[in-house]
Amino acid sequence: MSFATGRFITEYFPSILTLRQMMQMDYVLIEYDETYQKNSLRNRCYLAGSQGVHLLSIPLIKGKHQQQPIYQVRIAYDEHWPVKHLRFIETNYCKAPYYSHYIDEVRGILMSRPEFLVDLNWEILRFLSRTFQWNPNWACSLQHGVSINNHSPSLPVLKPYPQVFEDRLGFLPNLSILDLLFCIGPQQKYIV
Repeated sequence: MSFATGRFITEYFPSILTLRQMMQMDYVLIEYDETYQKNSLRNRCYLAGSQGVHLLSIPLIKGKHQQQPIYQVRIAYDEHWPVKHLRFIETNYCKAPYYSHYIDEVRGILMSRPEFLVDLNWEILRFLSRTFQWNPNWACSLQHGVSINNHSPSLPVLKPYPQVFEDRLGFLPNLSILDLLFCIGPQQKYIV
């Protein structure tokens, strides 16, 4: 009997496709040995805004560009980014059907102020695991390898679901899992 194992980079509120890939694995390994890479989803996510897709980015402490292992990358709090991210989420998702079901937990995660980026992203994965009733066998990988969500050659098609600005912008594919969660709740049929 063989078990599927997937290796993934750490992501801030992962994309829907990343969560889909994770949920198809028997074992999920999160890369801890890789070096931080600029302009990746490690500290960024995309959500819907009234003007289109909007990037939320976590500022990091200097040293992030010095080939630092991902597990040593520290979060900067001098810009009060958790409050800014929560304001954006509230402004754009407060009328979404499931917003009130999950915002308190999302707020708690963002306001917990972990020192390291990987700690924040682990808390997010734990939240998603509980919310989607998904119980993965997961671990940190200290042996570098090819990550599925970092080297996907093409993006699979997602099932469209109702979104907050769909009437003006059309369906916006592969946003952060937060978009799906606030708009339709933890419905796995749109992921797997």
